[in-house]
Amino acid sequence: MNWYLAVIVASLSLAWGLRTLARSLNRKALPPAPPAGFADLFDADTYRKSQDYAKARMGHEGREDAFFTALTLAVMLLGGFNVLDLWTRGLGLSPLVTGLVFIAALWLASDLLRLPLDLHETFVLEARFGFNTTTPAVFVWDKLKGWVLTLAIGGPVLWAVLWFLATAGPYAWLYCWAVTALISLALAYVAPTWILPLFNRFTPLGPGELRQALEEYAGRNGFTLTGLFVMDGSKRSTKSNAFFTGFGSKRRIALFDTLVTRHTPREILAVLAHEVGHWKMGHIRKQIVIGLVKSGLIFWLLSIFLNSPGLFAAFGLPPERMSPAAGLGIAAPASGSGKTIVTLALLRALRQRGLAVASAKVGPDYIDPAFHAAASGRPCLNLDGWAMRPATIAGHLGALADQAELILCEGVMGLFDGALVAEGQNAGSTAEMAALLGWPVILLVDLKGQAASAAALVEGFRRHRSDIRIAGVLFNRVGSTNHRIMVERACRAACPDLALLGWLPTSPALALPDRHLGLVPAGETGHLESRLEAAAALIAQHVDLHRLIDLARPSGLAPGA
Repeated sequence: MNWYLAVIVASLSLAWGLRTLARSLNRKALPPAPPAGFADLFDADTYRKSQDYAKARMGHEGREDAFFTALTLAVMLLGGFNVLDLWTRGLGLSPLVTGLVFIAALWLASDLLRLPLDLHETFVLEARFGFNTTTPAVFVWDKLKGWVLTLAIGGPVLWAVLWFLATAGPYAWLYCWAVTALISLALAYVAPTWILPLFNRFTPLGPGELRQALEEYAGRNGFTLTGLFVMDGSKRSTKSNAFFTGFGSKRRIALFDTLVTRHTPREILAVLAHEVGHWKMGHIRKQIVIGLVKSGLIFWLLSIFLNSPGLFAAFGLPPERMSPAAGLGIAAPASGSGKTIVTLALLRALRQRGLAVASAKVGPDYIDPAFHAAASGRPCLNLDGWAMRPATIAGHLGALADQAELILCEGVMGLFDGALVAEGQNAGSTAEMAALLGWPVILLVDLKGQAASAAALVEGFRRHRSDIRIAGVLFNRVGSTNHRIMVERACRAACPDLALLGWLPTSPALALPDRHLGLVPAGETGHLESRLEAAAALIAQHVDLHRLIDLARPSGLAPGA
């Protein structure tokens, strides 16, 4: 049983039940007649209309709440998030852009599904009770401006959050919190002068009895104002209201024009007193602080659970859907391409995301496995097609599968290099091991000194042996954006179905100290942990890890083979 899924479903259902209960209790609590002392302020028809309106709004909110709660549960349980995830990852974009597209698609779908409900609320419900003055043109412009603002403000903020989550390690939640908190405070500061005027016209309240009364009241209560404005609320509704925005030197009062035209200065002063009361009681500050603490708590909880495979499984996303002993081979056309450091970086980056990952090394090498163990936190086993029988390899494979969901197997030398034992047969090669295990191969291509020629190399490697499958390519030592464009166009033309998983720049983070016989052993490598973290951060930024995971396949080698 997936406890994450159980908790999420139970929480959504319970929250909906509590909201429904609250609406029911509020509906029953509506008094049939005005409270004592207010009977002379309302005639019976007006009061009954206000009660009918309250009931109608609660009914509309209840239907909307039930629809979106049921929709969310259905999308989760029927694999809708997984369908969207596969589609976005299939676009071949970078991991950050893929995340942005995924979330933007969810937002747009939700907003479009909410559109009929918004139309009904505005042009049916509000119109039925005589409140609506919104024209179709105003409605459309409001919607378009809202979308533009969401993309212009929310897009960069979301990019920053995803970037921190991908690169900042254990402190990512703190950076995400800091960015969102700063943006929220900045928006509260600039909204009165930059954002609200995009939707409404604010006209300074002219001199007279009303302005004098409001300024005197604000002064007596120490409420500093930078302006008193009348807002054209009548272009959307006949309702009356007032509010103040901003803080510090940007605090201003806005009165709906319907409030100014329909009420006396004394009545308007009472409305302002209500708003100033919020300020005097510190409600605004408390709401801001509570909001900041809440967002910090959410990011902190995400840092704990976000990398859990069980949480991914609750939404039907990888990596939990992989079968036991799912694996990938990491190979290259030749030695010196960066196989070891890239494998280490992949192991650490996947481990950071909560995936139980283990590793193997083709051949009898003893130096690389020590690095693997440091990166993954699990022992690395050698798989040697020259020295081991298939049954021995199957036993090692079973030992790895018992402790991990994904196995990365680093190859030896070039993909097809091994000991020549017969015409066209190289024992102990990475290709031989990939064919035996049935694992797809990720080919790491060093782009130093080449560009479009890499496409011919990749195409040739894919066709050289029919019993192995090169499922994806990682490109190392990418010199520039133009360098990447040239290689990418050539590879997509030559191998349109091949997954181009990542483009790694030339970086000191993807290097390990070596000496004349190879790498300096892990135990003698200084600052190994920081080296692994830096390499993993670079990999997380430039490689589509979700798509790489999705390429993994279970081994076809049965135990005891």
